[in-house]
Amino acid sequence: MPAARPHPLLTLGLIADIKCSKKSFLRRKEMLMAELVLISPGQRPLRSLVEAALHNELRLLQAGIRRTEQRLCAFEAQYGLSSAEFLQRYENDVLPETLDFAEWVGEYRLLERLREKADTLRDIHIAN
Repeated sequence: MPAARPHPLLTLGLIADIKCSKKSFLRRKEMLMAELVLISPGQRPLRSLVEAALHNELRLLQAGIRRTEQRLCAFEAQYGLSSAEFLQRYENDVLPETLDFAEWVGEYRLLERLREKADTLRDIHIAN
């Protein structure tokens, strides 16, 4: 029976194999760290490509954060509430369900996800 092949991942125009092992997850300073190994059949160095892709993705996330913050500011100005105060009232059924309020909640949650992703990218360190 042939050995199972690693799952191929198409990234940055390269085919990479992800190898995960128990050693890939290290516990340091109460933080779970993941390790990703990229293997390319070509001779082209991967580091600069990966760094450029991470930088570009972070730039796109930051642009999304700015747009989302602008949308939240518009809702806050329109309704005279901070987003945090709005969300607290909305979740406690103090405010009615409207299309604007549903959009406001969506924008607020989107901002949280975008910030989490940006923080994750900022924390990535490329070894070697």
